[in-house]
Amino acid sequence: MLWGRAVVAHPSGAHGWAGTGRVPCPALRPGPEPGGHAARGGPVGGMLVGTMGDVFAERYELVDALAGPPTPLNRVWDARDRVYRVGRLIEDAPEDLAELLGRIPRTGAHLTVPVGCCTDHGTALVVGPLVPGQLLADRMADHEPIDVDNALEITDQVLAALGVLHGVGLVHRALSDRVVVLRAGRRPHVLLGGLGGVAEAAAPGSARGVGPVVGVPGYMSLEAFSGAAPEPVQDLYSVGALLVQMLTGRRPSAGAVARGGAEVPARHRGTPVGDFLSHLLATAASRTPSASAARAELAAVRAALNAQEGPAGRFAAPFVVEDLTPDLPPDWGVGGPLPARVSEHMVRVIRDPEPAGDVPAVTSSGEPAVVGGRRGRRALLVVLACALVAAVVVGARLLL
Repeated sequence: MLWGRAVVAHPSGAHGWAGTGRVPCPALRPGPEPGGHAARGGPVGGMLVGTMGDVFAERYELVDALAGPPTPLNRVWDARDRVYRVGRLIEDAPEDLAELLGRIPRTGAHLTVPVGCCTDHGTALVVGPLVPGQLLADRMADHEPIDVDNALEITDQVLAALGVLHGVGLVHRALSDRVVVLRAGRRPHVLLGGLGGVAEAAAPGSARGVGPVVGVPGYMSLEAFSGAAPEPVQDLYSVGALLVQMLTGRRPSAGAVARGGAEVPARHRGTPVGDFLSHLLATAASRTPSASAARAELAAVRAALNAQEGPAGRFAAPFVVEDLTPDLPPDWGVGGPLPARVSEHMVRVIRDPEPAGDVPAVTSSGEPAVVGGRRGRRALLVVLACALVAAVVVGARLLL
């Protein structure tokens, strides 16, 4: 039996975590080979592509993949609470990851606050709520820009989420379009995920040593790319790169950092939006100092844009977010795993019920089935009744 550190939600706590404890943590369910384990997926940018069926903490089972590399995302079945959640497998997770995540307020604005974490031999499964909607990366897949008003609204909500993290001394470090979740609806509603890479913010005035490079190429500031200690202003650069992507429809180039970083789009230079962007994309010493300061500046930018439109004001373009959550695998239902004793035929019948009315069932070859629909059932009952009567008559004659 393997052991690991697990933290679970506490319904009455102020935070999404009640604390840490030592609980049985079989990191992998035994695989098809006798005495072996199912193979783990390979490392992808610090994250792992999990093997479906792996079970963590005797509670969380990997169901299917919701997103692939470079930031794999899995649907997870929570056997204790009997709900589906979302999970990320983190390779080489720090030993204090659970404690760091435990700082995040359960009511953190615009955050997918984790509800559980299990670590084993450096691999961690971070579990959060499964939100109906889509990733910002899905929204940007066709490379179409988002209008200014909705892009600024999304930016403001991301900054609000970062303000909560920075307020408890954490740095996100992995901000990109693949960790920004858009809840299904008719307006932008952001939930920031990807919290498995959070780190303790360096103390002000502390020596800035060189450490491992953590982040997403294209969204990383120059100092983060150089291995500087984690600081909140590094996340603010990532916000600027994300806003450039929304305004242009183009994902940031991984090589932009070697050319001095992301640039303000030409059409926005010299405008309030362009000035706001330039402050986020500046060097660390000149960058907007905090998420709250960035939100204050953004509010002034939006007020200036509204003033330019006159008394009529501005109206954001429609922003409909569809739920792109894939269907459940064949052996899973809304209430969790389907019973193993249920045959594949019964699963098909349950999911594809017979058509209403007296429509006869047909076989795969197109021929009418012997028994199917209401007529088939009635015919079967008539045959059984006739057989019973015949048996009674024969038995009576033998007695006579």
